[in-house]
Amino acid sequence: MKATKERNAFLDECCTAIGREPAALSRSLLLFRENAEKAYTSKEGFMEVVEDYMDAGISEFMVYYPFREEHFKFFEHIAEEVIPDLRG
Repeated sequence: MKATKERNAFLDECCTAIGREPAALSRSLLLFRENAEKAYTSKEGFMEVVEDYMDAGISEFMVYYPFREEHFKFFEHIAEEVIPDLRG
């Protein structure tokens, strides 16, 4: 998370230096492996991961299909219930 914040701060500085508005850039993240492991355990875990990255400057999330069978059902719940709430 710290590295993401630092990279976004550096990107903001670079944008400002060339006269581009930093907020005009989309900042995205693929939830995969380590960060997905926590995100696929519960709604709270998913929200914590998303909120932490939002605090680090990420505004768009791509969610990788789970690699563990025990996460499939929760992945469906995220897609049907949690993500629409985040968009709303």
